[in-house]
Amino acid sequence: MFFDVNSAENWDQFRKAFSAFGAPGQNVMYGDVDGHIGYQATGRVPIRASGDGSLPVSGGDDAHEWKGWIPFDQMPHVYDPPTGILATANGRITPDGYRYSISTDWDAPWRTDRIYRVLESGKKFSQADMLALQMDVSSTYDRFCADKFVYAVDHAATASDRAKRAVDILRDWDGRMSADSAAPMIETRARQELARLLLERNWVRRRMYRVRLQWQLQEI
Repeated sequence: MFFDVNSAENWDQFRKAFSAFGAPGQNVMYGDVDGHIGYQATGRVPIRASGDGSLPVSGGDDAHEWKGWIPFDQMPHVYDPPTGILATANGRITPDGYRYSISTDWDAPWRTDRIYRVLESGKKFSQADMLALQMDVSSTYDRFCADKFVYAVDHAATASDRAKRAVDILRDWDGRMSADSAAPMIETRARQELARLLLERNWVRRRMYRVRLQWQLQEI
């Protein structure tokens, strides 16, 4: 199969070669000397009688059996998109209204967004630029969270001096997760603590609700 991929001379031959690729499912990119680009989802993805495979289901009947495979021609693919850019980064590859269920577990779009932002800069990219993008350590998500923390502390009525010093470090941070920078550690630790406080508070509320419900049931 890979011999056919390596010897493909155009998009159609490239796709035909990958149509024989069964597993594991992959995102594959195409580019040729004439400047054409393409994307193809590969692998054999089952069509289920019902459900999407994300949870265990009963095997006692045929209600959730596999009915076949998504036809290769109907797997997500695109050729020469108007934007001139293709990127997946494990993000969602199916458009709204896509008739089949491929997955319910897509990565958040932050990495894809970062790739598009770099490639949409309009510069002429060299091999070194593309290598730098492959090795990029900038995190749009962490930069987004840092902005929210800065805003929150700036508008807090009783922010501590320590919190103010921390957000001053975050204020001009470019989102690079560099080992020699304090900002990534501050942002990551703050985000973890925020998640803990939110979840812990909800857990306490749920616990109190269950206790009150038990008391009410005992009184009935």
